[in-house]
Amino acid sequence: MDSALILTSYLLFDEEQKKRVIEDISHLLLVLSIRDRHYLTRDALQLPHISGLRHMLLSRNDMAYLEILSLNCATFDFLLRAFQPVWKQKNRPITSSLHAPQRQRRKGRPRSTNARYCLAVTLMWLNSWAPCKDLMIACGLTPTVFSVAVNLGLDILFGLLPTMPDAQIRWPSVQEMTELASVVRLKMGDVLPHSWGVVTD
Repeated sequence: MDSALILTSYLLFDEEQKKRVIEDISHLLLVLSIRDRHYLTRDALQLPHISGLRHMLLSRNDMAYLEILSLNCATFDFLLRAFQPVWKQKNRPITSSLHAPQRQRRKGRPRSTNARYCLAVTLMWLNSWAPCKDLMIACGLTPTVFSVAVNLGLDILFGLLPTMPDAQIRWPSVQEMTELASVVRLKMGDVLPHSWGVVTD
């Protein structure tokens, strides 16, 4: 249909007809945008249990943990012990083949993660400048499952870390800072005469 004819017909419509036309056009544009959108699908991803992140977690290599998660194995395990009970309370009913009993396991790709994988994915996301699509390839999660895992992990960590004494930063008192600053000046004054600094224990 000629665009001039469409415009003329639209101008002759009453307000209710114009409203319906705009709604129809908006719906059509939405459908077309979804159809043309590019994103990772499950067919392009490995399953989580054979992903690179899973292999790294099983390696128990401190250097790898520090590089990917910014924590060594012992610290990750320590945080996981506090993380897991909260995850069990906040997580949706079991749907994942990663942690469901054998008789409850579903065929196909897991639709959620277990506590360990959720924490690892969240820490990897926090520690990486890589695009999310690259992280999804590394951990074998679809965009939906990846987003749920990261959002849940952040929610748990934001509530958990302030309650953990070992996760707190203890700032020295003014007196301690003064004493430690004098040590820096004493040790480094000849080398860097115009420098200042404070060391902590």
